[in-house]
Amino acid sequence: VNVSLGGVMLETDSAFSIGENLYMEIQATHQNKNQVIVVVGEVTYAALGKGGHHQIGLKFATDTSKFRNFLREYVADKAI
Repeated sequence: VNVSLGGVMLETDSAFSIGENLYMEIQATHQNKNQVIVVVGEVTYAALGKGGHHQIGLKFATDTSKFRNFLREYVADKAI
């Protein structure tokens, strides 16, 4: 998994098409806080990766303050 402010790159067992919208529930712990955030993302990249897994790039379509604040803090901490 590779996360940025604009989107995420994932490996999955399922194939998805470019332009497809995915609805995800992200469960994460950051700074000792458990978070559950619902995210909508558009598939912008799709390829067959290592071991037969599919790699997909998602552009985040969700733009809520809770999601953006969590994402900014998460990405900033990972960059250190």
